[in-house]
Amino acid sequence: MTTRSIVTAVVAGWLITSGIVAAAVPAVPPTTASAAPATLVAGNARTLERGDLEAWLDGFLPNAMRQGEVAGAVVVVVKDGQVLLQKGYGYADVAKQTPVDADTTLFRPGSVSKLFTWTALMQLVEQGKVNLDADVNTYLDHPMLPRSDGPITVRHLFTHTPGFEEQIKDLIASQPPGALGDYIRDYQPVRVKAAGTTPAYSNYGAALAGYIVERVSGERFDDYVERHLLVPLGMQNSSFRQPVPASIRGQMSQGYALASGAAKPYEYINCAPAGSMEATGADMARFMLAHLQHGQLGEVRILQAATAEQMHSAKAVVIPGMNSMLLGFYEQNLNGHRVIGHGGDTEWFHSELELYLDEGVGLFVSVNSAGREGAGGALRMNLGEGFADRYFPAVPVAAVSAGTPLSAALQQAHAKAISGRYDSSRNPFTSFWNVLTLVGSLKITANEDGTLSMPPMGGGPPAGYKLREVAPYFWRSDDGDAHIAARMVNDQVSFLQIDYPFMLLLPTPWWRSPLWLLPAVGVALLALVFSCLVWGGATWVRRRHQLPAPFTGTLAQSYRWSRRSALATVLVLLAWVVTFATLEFGKSSQDAWFLALQVASGLAFIAVAVTSVWHAAQCLRSTTHWSGKLWNLLLGAAGVVVVYVGLVFHVIGFTVHY
Repeated sequence: MTTRSIVTAVVAGWLITSGIVAAAVPAVPPTTASAAPATLVAGNARTLERGDLEAWLDGFLPNAMRQGEVAGAVVVVVKDGQVLLQKGYGYADVAKQTPVDADTTLFRPGSVSKLFTWTALMQLVEQGKVNLDADVNTYLDHPMLPRSDGPITVRHLFTHTPGFEEQIKDLIASQPPGALGDYIRDYQPVRVKAAGTTPAYSNYGAALAGYIVERVSGERFDDYVERHLLVPLGMQNSSFRQPVPASIRGQMSQGYALASGAAKPYEYINCAPAGSMEATGADMARFMLAHLQHGQLGEVRILQAATAEQMHSAKAVVIPGMNSMLLGFYEQNLNGHRVIGHGGDTEWFHSELELYLDEGVGLFVSVNSAGREGAGGALRMNLGEGFADRYFPAVPVAAVSAGTPLSAALQQAHAKAISGRYDSSRNPFTSFWNVLTLVGSLKITANEDGTLSMPPMGGGPPAGYKLREVAPYFWRSDDGDAHIAARMVNDQVSFLQIDYPFMLLLPTPWWRSPLWLLPAVGVALLALVFSCLVWGGATWVRRRHQLPAPFTGTLAQSYRWSRRSALATVLVLLAWVVTFATLEFGKSSQDAWFLALQVASGLAFIAVAVTSVWHAAQCLRSTTHWSGKLWNLLLGAAGVVVVYVGLVFHVIGFTVHY
């Protein structure tokens, strides 16, 4: 949800946070054999009861919060239709020493809010007012731009397959948002994939779902959620309204970068249905219980049992055996247990909701600090994994495959076939933010023993994962925590699926691969910087000692213009680096600056390419020493590389749609 987490995800390959018919994601040519996951058998589980749970949390959370500089946290566990434990840790307000209270302290669950949006939309589906497979334009006054490859359906929104590129502009603001319809009209992302083909997490898609609720019901979105979900469930301390309603405003936890730092301003979410909620831990318990009990809490029913079951089990299968998107929820399936849920992040708050459907257990955790080196996000994920390992452990045993065991030679061949660089499908394909993928693509390496090495994703082990092929084109880490499956077409990788079902890994095409572009860019930048230094130094020496210029005529002109444009290029590139490193990302107030940078990039980059090539040509026709000719040929090539990168990654452009 947060712009900072999104930008971090770009640099890391845009990897994280996070049915009824498989046609939600159209079929792709099959692999050579059906992939099947490893079978898991239960290990020695502790009994999930309040005393043991509280002792474990008391031992785990305070220490983790202290080390990670996290100010406050709330944890809620429900079981068998009852609240087993709800407890606050640390402070909601450090300066006032106000402790977190699970009953009254409001947290921002970020994208966990989407589960309320999806539930609201399913109420309208249940009533026959919305058709899952209808074109979304049926329900909109601001229609999606048409494409020849088919419309976006409501189901595509649920499964994050509308085909939108990543968009970060104005997700989080410092002022209350305007009308939801205005956001839908003004911030429509570019569609880069055919709807239904490629999972790619979309905050805009969730906001669009909320707008459909608003349009079909005739009620403002936050009014609808309050009347049809929050009030019926008794969630009296929760709201989607921004700012927080006056009646509960004093209960809002502060948000922090670090527990030792100052409190941060309240975060306004422009795409409100995607993440604007504030709620107490106790209220989140009621929502979990309603879903675990097939849409019912006490005498109140928010969904019919069949609708809740549809929401929890309608899989958008991409590769059999891998986690799938459901209708809004996504599978997590920890230690072989059927788990669905959602994660959520704002700039400062980090949350996780998990439902163990077969065991009747729900877990919700939220922290109010980013923490040292992202400790807040890691803490909520580590707590979820620790909870699963303690109360629902499993021991991986031999894999079940559709054919004979894979030979060592075949494992090595398969590993080699998928080794390489990959980009996430959740990507700003058409905006200048795409340049960050040049340093953020994910590298998968084939090892000599036929295993794969993969960097950590979404808070995994710092050393990354080592994965073994347990079925054709299906890999699993030895601890069972990570999986990869490949879709092969004509013996080439079409895409990889990972444990996060709302995105795919797409092979990085050769023409934008960092394997050759990063070295080329590095050499080009060194050449440009060095040429500027030599030019500046030589000019100073000549003027100080009143020496004649080394060139005359056209050769002198081309020399001066090539160096001037090289200096302009270096300055523009420096401006981009400083911008990415220092600006608060994704604010429309920065539009003029970004537009100016793009225009300056076009002028400077094209100028350095043209003038450097011009000067290199002049040198080749002159009596310049061969070393000078070679150097200027290198500068000409450097100019061409800079223009190429500027065009391919949209640094040269005229758009502030990002």
